[in-house]
Amino acid sequence: MPIGNTPNAARAIAADMLNVLDPRSDEAALFTFDKNLIELQDFTRDFEPIRVRLDDLESYGTTSLYDAIAGTARRIAKFARHRRAILVLTDGGDTSSVLTPAEVSAPASSIDVPVYVLALDGADLSNRVPLAALARWTGGDFLPAEDRIQALAAVRKIA
Repeated sequence: MPIGNTPNAARAIAADMLNVLDPRSDEAALFTFDKNLIELQDFTRDFEPIRVRLDDLESYGTTSLYDAIAGTARRIAKFARHRRAILVLTDGGDTSSVLTPAEVSAPASSIDVPVYVLALDGADLSNRVPLAALARWTGGDFLPAEDRIQALAAVRKIA
């Protein structure tokens, strides 16, 4: 059964990721974006506030996906942790980024932050190639999450 490309799909996958993290050693934060990157929850080992903030996810406005990934990488750079990554849940659309995928991958790679892109059901095929390249350039991966089985497999692989 398709998982969809709605905020509900992103909420479910994000909750699944939180469920496999270890609060004794892992931290997580929650960001969303339109034209700007918006921090909904700062980095924490207490995942409950993130679970609560997942309800605030909405699809709206313009989409600056690549700019948001770059901004998130810059925020993560200050954390000298052994395991750090960016998990992007997207339909692949980008309508207003200033940066290109190649320009985003350079800073993420230089600070050793892999980007994992989970393509939700309905992701535009034309957007998959640059997103897959961006993920690979950073040491991450591009994973389909078009149904519940793929989404859970992707979360396990990333974790």
